[in-house]
Amino acid sequence: MVSLGVSRRLLIHAKTSSGSDVAGQIRPTVDALAAGFSFNPLVLLPVVVVAVGAVLRKPPLPMMLISSAVAAATALIVQGLSVADIVGATINGFTGDMLITEIVDERAIVVIERGGEGCNVCCRCQVLMG
Repeated sequence: MVSLGVSRRLLIHAKTSSGSDVAGQIRPTVDALAAGFSFNPLVLLPVVVVAVGAVLRKPPLPMMLISSAVAAATALIVQGLSVADIVGATINGFTGDMLITEIVDERAIVVIERGGEGCNVCCRCQVLMG
């Protein structure tokens, strides 16, 4: 619920900020990510593994390792990544070169390769997100 509230405030702020259309700036990034990835309910399995482990009070380290294995299998099956790409992402981090579809949107590449750090959509977003 907290993240939904932050997202809602961010969207309201984006629409009401001084003439800047942040939502319009974000749309190409979202479209590029949608073109590069398959958004399937199966990609939530690693999160489910961690959540079930927490509810059942299982040790965190084995649950994280199991979740990582499930994430690798999901990447292999759903996203179409190769085993070499999955091993490379595990060791060196994920890069846009691993995707089947080439992504040219700079913000999408920042989100993929650096987790969104340095997105610079606008300074207001950085202040809101803290």
